[in-house]
Amino acid sequence: MVPWGPYKALAYIKDTYGNPTVILSENGSICYKNLIFKNYLSYMMVEQLIQNLYFLTTIFK
Repeated sequence: MVPWGPYKALAYIKDTYGNPTVILSENGSICYKNLIFKNYLSYMMVEQLIQNLYFLTTIFK
């Protein structure tokens, strides 16, 4: 998932349908069961989540 992906999708929904309530239940991140660099993966997931939340908050300003 690219950080601007949810932003564009929610901007389209807002513009097309008049800002309805939207519930996001999953972000689609990959989860590996046998990953050696688990801490690195956790760091990358946190960074991605922070970027996604930033872009999502900019749409509602």
